[in-house]
Amino acid sequence: MSGNTFYEGGKRERLIAAARDVIYRQGYGPTTLAHVAEASGVPLGNVYYYFKTKDALVEAVIETRLEQVRSQLEAAERRAHAAARIA
Repeated sequence: MSGNTFYEGGKRERLIAAARDVIYRQGYGPTTLAHVAEASGVPLGNVYYYFKTKDALVEAVIETRLEQVRSQLEAAERRAHAAARIA
């Protein structure tokens, strides 16, 4: 399960990024917190400190992605408004 990917940021952020990638590769069902721990380089005990269940971790993955999409949409809207003012 170990890969060559290096995840930056704090442990929580590394876990979320690793979970996103592991779930993408092998699907939700087969993914375990141990897989995510191994992929992120974070000890399994620390995984449970941040996320009590796999569902809690997946919820964080989804929320993180939603925040990214919202940010991209807001940036696009700002660019559109700026372009409209110039025109």
